[in-house]
Amino acid sequence: MRVAIAALTLIAATPAWAQLGVETDASVELTTDLRERGLSQSGGEASGAASLTVNSGAIGGELRATALRGSARHGGADAGAAASLWYRIGSGGWQFEAGGTYRAFIDGAGELDYAEVHGTANYLIGPLDVGVGAYYAPDQRAIGGDNLYLRARARASLPGMPWTLAAHVGRSSGAVDDFAKAARLRPAGNYTDWSLGVEWARGPLYAAVRYTDTDIARGVTLSPFADRSNSGARVIGAVGLSF
Repeated sequence: MRVAIAALTLIAATPAWAQLGVETDASVELTTDLRERGLSQSGGEASGAASLTVNSGAIGGELRATALRGSARHGGADAGAAASLWYRIGSGGWQFEAGGTYRAFIDGAGELDYAEVHGTANYLIGPLDVGVGAYYAPDQRAIGGDNLYLRARARASLPGMPWTLAAHVGRSSGAVDDFAKAARLRPAGNYTDWSLGVEWARGPLYAAVRYTDTDIARGVTLSPFADRSNSGARVIGAVGLSF
């Protein structure tokens, strides 16, 4: 319910931003499993998300609300909210971005909210879009230490067709102060994740099928936040609407 309210709030705000001369994009999505960096954020359950992106020149931001379905990874939180700000510059086919994100978790047990900063570089040539990025969460009690995520990605649109192929590989690492909390972002220590997907879009409607996996070994963990059973191979389906 809270995610539905947040989604309606974000969507309703879009015309107001447009009147101020700010470029806006909004989207809503339903997915069979909400995954980030190879880890389920919704306890392996179906989920939904809504986002509003605003851009004014080189400066932009995004508000995103997600249904977490009582995820053990986030202390039983029912919903999540993320607020991001960034600065972008472009040159030729290159685009560079620096920014930060604050992540909040609603109705979860304990200290859960945390922040991270990021830098990315992307290059667009014809239908091919490739990029690399670094995302760093400084030492915080909510994540039991710090966390560095390095990522490389690629997207290729098929000319004259509504299909796009996408792939990525990422590596999560970091120092540990609190083993239990560190397992939120790294269930069994440092790990690698990857995904392959195909997306279809026509007008405001889109759909996607993605395969995601990690090299996290199956096993028992003492951390209540690890949710290790939802960190392996999974095929995910998603449908959404953007406007």
